[in-house]
Amino acid sequence: EMVRETCRVVLLGNHDAAAVGKTPVDYFNPLARSAIEWTRKALHDEISGYLRDRPLLFDDEFCAATHATFSDPEAWDYILSPYEAAPEFESSESRILFYGHTHFPAIFVSDGRRVEGLRARDIALEDRKRYLVNVGSVGQPRDGNPASCYLIFDAVQGKITYHRIPYDIESSQRDILATKIPAELAVRLSYGR
Repeated sequence: EMVRETCRVVLLGNHDAAAVGKTPVDYFNPLARSAIEWTRKALHDEISGYLRDRPLLFDDEFCAATHATFSDPEAWDYILSPYEAAPEFESSESRILFYGHTHFPAIFVSDGRRVEGLRARDIALEDRKRYLVNVGSVGQPRDGNPASCYLIFDAVQGKITYHRIPYDIESSQRDILATKIPAELAVRLSYGR
């Protein structure tokens, strides 16, 4: 509910889509499938409707955002390498493209001829370059660091700044273990995997 009240743009993710019946669950591994099935039962109709109505893309002339890919947002493909990042720059004219999905913060930079992959770090945007930026994950990082990961994009200064903050993993683990969701999904939070 806080997200609904405070966020201007909220996009549909793959787990959201599956939980509200917009994506088949057989696309997911058995652990994820069990969590999705639990979520389906737990969601109220009002929240299900809200999620179902979320767009897959946000795009304006300066920046764009999606959960997975810009080239085919409903395919839920992963962008993990410069090779996979290259076609994404052709799918939007925006200078800065934000995505998530992998739960792994990353930056890809295009100068129009080639795409370079960078480790997620604070950067100042360079003129005549475009950026494909994975924002990380607040609740389930998968880069080996269990702390929440988010970024702040300062359009005026032309800077991207990543932030890591600890969160109450143990409380999240207790909540997961209190359900019929597999315990492995709780344990992995401690390791950022």
